[in-house]
Amino acid sequence: MINQQQIELTAERKKLISILVLLKETWNLYRNYLGVLIGIMLVPTVIGLIGAIFSAYGKAGAGGPIVAAIIVILGIILMVGKVIISFSSLLASLYAIKERTGISESYRWAARNFFSYAWISILAMLIVMGGFVMGIIPGLIFSVWFVFAVYIFVVENQRGFSALLKSKEYARGYWWPIFGRTLISTLISLIVYAILLLTLLLNKIAGEIIVYIVQIFLTPFLVVYLYQLYKNLTEIKPELAMTVVVNKKGFFIFSAALGFVVLVVLPIVIIGLAKIRSNAQKIINQQRSEVRY
Repeated sequence: MINQQQIELTAERKKLISILVLLKETWNLYRNYLGVLIGIMLVPTVIGLIGAIFSAYGKAGAGGPIVAAIIVILGIILMVGKVIISFSSLLASLYAIKERTGISESYRWAARNFFSYAWISILAMLIVMGGFVMGIIPGLIFSVWFVFAVYIFVVENQRGFSALLKSKEYARGYWWPIFGRTLISTLISLIVYAILLLTLLLNKIAGEIIVYIVQIFLTPFLVVYLYQLYKNLTEIKPELAMTVVVNKKGFFIFSAALGFVVLVVLPIVIIGLAKIRSNAQKIINQQRSEVRY
């Protein structure tokens, strides 16, 4: 069990590193792992480009309808693979930083742990979405609480709710400092992507190429940024490292269920009601037409 008083006293004694120091440490670690991190990001990018080429070639009808259909299907498979591997690239990047591994070994580890990682990500997304349904403030609070869940999964091998609840404990007493530092990274991303959007509007082809290049370099930098912030919290709260958090999770299960309803059930209900309304309207129009004749 966690000694809550001890954690709160520790939080009062120490402060998070400043934003400037955090950026400096992020840059140093990012620079040391640049080759591997860029390589990890290049894998889904290259697969996606090949898939796009296959799809475009197939849609052009080259080689006859059967060959074109096969090429289009291969292109779709590659594009789906690109999405899955892009999702796994964060996991591979974190493992590479933690274990100092290469590209292939990092991706092999990510593949073995893909479903555990996906489960944590889905849980966090649903809980945060449920929080935003309850209000902007709960949604923001949950977003900060659970921002380190994936990092805890990779570094401390905590899974599911254990990783989420431990992330919340790391954030306890530091919500505003963490929010401020994550806000900085968000602003950096927004500024960069605003510039990219302008470039894209000026020249579509050149803009798309620049977007790919910037994503390859920017994404791992942001991963390292949060990793350094997480490591700072582990130094401030070392008593959490070997602790399994067993706090009550009933409220978060409720929030996740609420998020699931909004994300999955509600759109299905809306589509179903729209279809019923459309069918009813068709019947009414048909009856009116019969009455006229």
